[in-house]
Amino acid sequence: RQLEVPINEIVIRGFKQRVTNEGIPSTSNSGTYGDLIIEFEV
Repeated sequence: RQLEVPINEIVIRGFKQRVTNEGIPSTSNSGTYGDLIIEFEV
């Protein structure tokens, strides 16, 4: 699946962007998802 993530800052090596509710499913709370952390290597 493709996910569009708007970037409104200057991106440098190691910059991290958090995307809420797009990570792996929670094992303790069904139906909820963690956050996806994207680290840029430019």
